[in-house]
Amino acid sequence: MKNGEPEAVNLLQTKGFGVRVIANGAWGFAGSVDINKEEIIKTVEKAVNIAKASALLKRKETALIREEAREDQYSSSYQKDPFKIPVEEKLDVLIQAGRILKEQSPLIKAAYTLSWI
Repeated sequence: MKNGEPEAVNLLQTKGFGVRVIANGAWGFAGSVDINKEEIIKTVEKAVNIAKASALLKRKETALIREEAREDQYSSSYQKDPFKIPVEEKLDVLIQAGRILKEQSPLIKAAYTLSWI
């Protein structure tokens, strides 16, 4: 939504991957939605470059500790299943949030709101 008006309503589901690395004592992270050999190599290289750039400003070395593998699950509690809320209700919340944002100051020229669910 932009200034309370819908710009687009889309349903989008994607798959992707993320890579975390430590290089020169600092973390780097990169991800992509393109899952193919060339993109994986490129994404790993990007994560390494980010780690090396982060290492230039690090305050201390990043170190891993040995930890036994474990399986864990987490489920958040909610009052309403977000996947069962009608689109109209979600749009209404976005419209209200945009109006509240714009009312905060005349200096705000545009208010954007977005829902991922």
